[in-house]
Amino acid sequence: MRKLMTIALLVAAHAWLTADPVAFESVINFEGSIRTLSEHVRSGRDDLIDTERYFILEGVVASTQVFDPDPASFLALIELVSSNWVGVERIEVHRVYVLVQGPEYVDRLPERLPRDPQPHIITTSQRLLVIGPFIGTETLEDGEVAVVLAVKMR
Repeated sequence: MRKLMTIALLVAAHAWLTADPVAFESVINFEGSIRTLSEHVRSGRDDLIDTERYFILEGVVASTQVFDPDPASFLALIELVSSNWVGVERIEVHRVYVLVQGPEYVDRLPERLPRDPQPHIITTSQRLLVIGPFIGTETLEDGEVAVVLAVKMR
């Protein structure tokens, strides 16, 4: 599935890439990931995070929270996680928060999850692809978390 999404993104951007690949790379940061953002923030090196370009992040939805369900001022937060094995004994979990705002997301993030959610509704344990810039950090009891503003999600 990841390869398919990557191929689709590259095919869609092909005309732009062939016209000016430097311009494309000035907008998109392909080197960033949930893991790299998380590691920079945890180590106190969030000043190294590129704030001028968009990140393409893929992970699993751990939680969602709607703060303002009004379509005119809709605001929600998605906790997006990825993980990797460290040796054979431990799993390392990395997370970012995705800030979601705007009326286009109201139907995708309902305040209360319906009994049988439609495929377009974002639910926990679902894989999600997010494109957006790093906008800062959020302080939690167990440390800092990177926050990305959703520009597009799939």
